[in-house]
Amino acid sequence: MGSRFASILNGDASSEVRQEQGLAVGDNLPSEEAVKAAWPALVEKVAAGRRQFMAALNAAPLKVFERDGKRIVDFQVVNAGQKNWIEERFLKPMTNQFCEMLGSSRVEIEISVLPETKVEKRAYTPEEQARELMDSNPEVRSLVQDMSLDVR
Repeated sequence: MGSRFASILNGDASSEVRQEQGLAVGDNLPSEEAVKAAWPALVEKVAAGRRQFMAALNAAPLKVFERDGKRIVDFQVVNAGQKNWIEERFLKPMTNQFCEMLGSSRVEIEISVLPETKVEKRAYTPEEQARELMDSNPEVRSLVQDMSLDVR
């Protein structure tokens, strides 16, 4: 019992608990290919029954790289609200589950927000298309005025 208390103070409690549960705790660094191959199974496990969460994880661009001797898995979401929601509710269990799946304690999951892209304004309705055509072409504008056409 004393050694368990010491391990908690030292921050080693998670590895001790995993060993007690019979889970493999390894120090091997999983390959980028292994991480990418295991990602869909992780998404299936952690997002089961949560369609929107599963859709967000499946659509998220995934970056896998090494930093400070750990394999970092960074997935990107569309906004900060989604990022905060996932961090608060799912990040720690996801990371623990992924470490167990890969048999390594040297895996971390991070979330980042996709950069906002400038959305090109497009004319979709006939009215918007006519307005755009009149704005870009003075002859069309004068024709519309001469013929008293109703373009809203």
